[in-house]
Amino acid sequence: MKKLTTILLICFLLQSCTHAGVDENYLHLINNSKNSIFLVISENDTIFNLEKFKLNERIKRGDHIEEVNLLNMGIFSEEIKPKSTVDEKGYNNWKYAINNKKVRLYIIKKDSVDKYGWEGIHARNLYNKKYTFDIDDLDSLNWTIEYNDN
Repeated sequence: MKKLTTILLICFLLQSCTHAGVDENYLHLINNSKNSIFLVISENDTIFNLEKFKLNERIKRGDHIEEVNLLNMGIFSEEIKPKSTVDEKGYNNWKYAINNKKVRLYIIKKDSVDKYGWEGIHARNLYNKKYTFDIDDLDSLNWTIEYNDN
């Protein structure tokens, strides 16, 4: 019995060590508006990479594409309903991904996506709100962003 307990303890310690240093933070987005919205997370002032977006759409449709790099495409949330809160994972490790840079959070109303489509959003650089944060900013906000469409 002691042997089994020791083995289980070692396994537990090894398992917890593999996750050391991984930032498990979620971004908490509170949609206080009357509209459904989308959140797009980007590493630069371009909302998202259109060519990579198109490739990703083809992959979703089932097209077989050899060697695709979708890094820096942008991270898209699911639709966020009015008067709701979502926890967006975004990056697996925010601190590593941002790495002393700024991250941009774009809020785009669902009505705009319905009207123009994602290609039209990209072409017009259309968004309703843009936030620019570094890790310290997010820490100071306790990883919570409130969106109001006022």
